[in-house]
Amino acid sequence: MRLQKQDKPQTKPSLSAISSGDVVGFLRTHEKLLFVLGSGVGWAIDFCAFSVLVHVFSTSAFVANYVSSIAGSTFAFSIYCIYSAASGRPPRPAQIAVYVGYQFLSISAYSLFVDLVAGLPALSAWAFGAVAAKIIITPFNFVTNYLSTRTVLWFMRPHGPGGGGEPSK
Repeated sequence: MRLQKQDKPQTKPSLSAISSGDVVGFLRTHEKLLFVLGSGVGWAIDFCAFSVLVHVFSTSAFVANYVSSIAGSTFAFSIYCIYSAASGRPPRPAQIAVYVGYQFLSISAYSLFVDLVAGLPALSAWAFGAVAAKIIITPFNFVTNYLSTRTVLWFMRPHGPGGGGEPSK
C-alpha cells in the first residue's frame, strides 16, 4: 500500500508573514546577499549623485533625491535582472511594470520626505542639512523597498503546477 502525499493548500502571505520572514522559499541566501549588495551599491550611487546635485549644482533636495534615486534604483534593478536572467528566471513584463510603478510612487514620496526633513530648522541652517535628511530617511526607504520587493517577487513567482502566479487549487 502506497501512502499518498497530501497537498498543502498554498495561500497568499499576510503582511505579518512577509515581514517576519515566514514565506518559505522566498529568497535563497545568495539572493538575499545579492539584494543587499545591489541595494548597497545602488544606494552609494544614489547618495553620491544626491550630494553632488545638492552641493555642486545647488539643486533642491526634492529634485536631487528624485534624480539620484532613479539612478540608484535603476542600478539595483539592473543587477537583479542580470542575476535573474543568468539563473534562467528573467523578470516577466508584469514584474517590471509593478517594480517601475512602485519605484515611481516610492521615489515621489521619499523625495517629498527628504525635502520636508531638509527644511526643518535644525537641518536647513546647516550646510549639510539635505545630506543629513537623506541619511535620516535611508533606513525607512531600505525597509519599504525590501518589503515591497519581497511582496512583488512572492506574488509573481509561479505557484502550483500551472505556474503563472496563481496558487494551486
